[in-house]
Amino acid sequence: MAGPQLLLVLLMSYALSSEAYPGLFANKRAEGCLDHPGVKFAGHGAPKPDSTTTFAVKDSKGLPKKSFCPGGTYKIDVQFVEERQALLTASNGVLGTGDKRCLNRKYSANMRLDGFESSFTAPCDAAGTTILFKVTSAAGAKDYYHQATAEVDVGYTDGPCADISKAAQCKPVTTPIALPKTLSNAPKNLPEAPATKAPVPKIAAVAASTTPVAVVGAAAARTATPSSLVDGDAPPLDAKAGDKLLLRPVVKGPRNRMALLALHGALMLLAFVVLLPLGALVSRHRWVFGRDTRTR
Repeated sequence: MAGPQLLLVLLMSYALSSEAYPGLFANKRAEGCLDHPGVKFAGHGAPKPDSTTTFAVKDSKGLPKKSFCPGGTYKIDVQFVEERQALLTASNGVLGTGDKRCLNRKYSANMRLDGFESSFTAPCDAAGTTILFKVTSAAGAKDYYHQATAEVDVGYTDGPCADISKAAQCKPVTTPIALPKTLSNAPKNLPEAPATKAPVPKIAAVAASTTPVAVVGAAAARTATPSSLVDGDAPPLDAKAGDKLLLRPVVKGPRNRMALLALHGALMLLAFVVLLPLGALVSRHRWVFGRDTRTR
């Protein structure tokens, strides 16, 4: 009985360890077309980044390329530093014919290779995006998972990709026009006008002993005396920047001062002539106001 039981245990152990290889993981354990091992199990250590794995992109003629054209077909070359089994996925597009269920996935099954090459077709709807490639590899049943990634940009259907995208019957997706950071309707390459500054009046200091004079528009204090000015004239401003200004309302004098004085004198004379006799009459006939004893 020990013989058959031991054989069964060995077979189960082999099955579990084989299932942990990247290809068999994709076939039986992966939950999606982009799924890779994320933890250790069945003898394999947890995934670790692998800087020794290299990616290369070539066109149909074998020339190296740094980007894809929408609808174009290329070769993805993945190389390892030792023989490994591997699982390769692309975030978009078709990777060879390795997996009918997931066209964006390919794995090396039970073969260990120091690298492998796969065809890749960039989809038309990937114009202007980036394709992410990810590979998980292991050198043996007890080796930890080695993981590496690479990103390749996809161009637009115009420019260098025009012929390739047209042959693939891709819908036009042209390169966006770069806009300037700031927009302006002003003509370009014109000299800028120099900035102009408003003239600053020169204001002289105001003497403390001078009498302020009101001018039109609530002006500043003047150093000239009122007697030296003609009616209606504004005295000259004699102040400087930084001095305090005394603001007063504007009161214009009459244009004919002599006529006003004559009118004033005539009114005073008329009042004297009229009021003097009236006062004498009132004092003589005081009974009119109820102060004479004869009226009591």
